[in-house]
Amino acid sequence: MRPKRPSSPADEWQLPSEPYTPGRSPRPDEDDDVHRIGRAAPVTDPALWQSNVAWLAGIRLYREGYFWEAHEVWEKVWMKARPNSRERLLVQGLIQLANSALKQRMGQHRAAVRLAKLALALTEGAAIGGELELMGVDLQALNRRTRAYAEQLPTTIEAPHPPLQVNA
Repeated sequence: MRPKRPSSPADEWQLPSEPYTPGRSPRPDEDDDVHRIGRAAPVTDPALWQSNVAWLAGIRLYREGYFWEAHEVWEKVWMKARPNSRERLLVQGLIQLANSALKQRMGQHRAAVRLAKLALALTEGAAIGGELELMGVDLQALNRRTRAYAEQLPTTIEAPHPPLQVNA
């Protein structure tokens, strides 16, 4: 049994009642918790990732299968990252990974494959020239899982999205 993670501010709000899937469910309100957290995203500093509530909320949303919502929050984190930085590549890669999982859910398998490959290229770029852990993410493990996901997608419509592990 895994030990319970300590609570963080990213856990102190309720998840939406269901994940948003374009064309299948009502579009979320711009004033919901997801959008509020995204708007409050601080400057993305990889040394301060543990206090970046938007970063952590995106991870929580992704893990729970809220791919559109994770994208919305992470987009704000990405926008506040330094241009051409490793953290910007990582966040952009995770946005595309969430998009891939969402497209898979929507039955758009070619788009899911294309986005998974794009996600992998971005997260592999984040691993170049630096520590193998960035913002709590083990880049080697993430890239290994994303590669396996991208390879499974063309052969099965039920490929599980890659788990996102963060070292607290």
